[in-house]
Amino acid sequence: MKKILFTLTILCYTIFSLGQDLEYDENNNLFGSNDASTDVAFYGSFDIGYQEFNDYNFEDNQSVTVGLSLAAVLNDNFFIGIYGFTNSENKYNAYLDSYLRYGAGGFLLGVRLFPKIPIHISIPLKVGFGTISYADDNWGYYNTSYEEDLTRDSYFVVEPGIELELSIVKYFKISGGISYKLTDSIVLINTPNDILNGMTFNFSIRIIYP
Repeated sequence: MKKILFTLTILCYTIFSLGQDLEYDENNNLFGSNDASTDVAFYGSFDIGYQEFNDYNFEDNQSVTVGLSLAAVLNDNFFIGIYGFTNSENKYNAYLDSYLRYGAGGFLLGVRLFPKIPIHISIPLKVGFGTISYADDNWGYYNTSYEEDLTRDSYFVVEPGIELELSIVKYFKISGGISYKLTDSIVLINTPNDILNGMTFNFSIRIIYP
């Protein structure tokens, strides 16, 4: 984890330094320039996250999440919207002989620094609610499978982060960065209360208009 964080930090610094050398009298992209700034723009984003659980009862304590976010961008600097995510694969807990699944959604707000530079900084803050549970695969009548929740809890989550956003062309952006997920106390059987707390590495693909 420390090596990944160090490598990401060096990469972000290098890319941002290169971006400083580009002209930015207008809202430039890596390929071409925008016609003009707008007071309000909108984007939809496909988001991927990677984190490690604070629990080693799992065969694999690494988790990948997928999600969507929608936001309005005000004066190129501020954005506000909504987001949601879920884990992409239920994770097997050998101790409980069951599968962990979780997700959350809520409000997204933040600020973009130096937005006229093709490679710029974005500082998002996510605030929301989620659910987390252990499910057991069972076999019902006629050999049909179904899932039964063994234990479930809801949680409040705050997730500040920092990203590098790259404006590829006028309507297309990508971003990568880190965030820190912080939840209130989660109560599940034989599970740490802070199981979801910790660093997350994020990557997003965004379509923005106009």
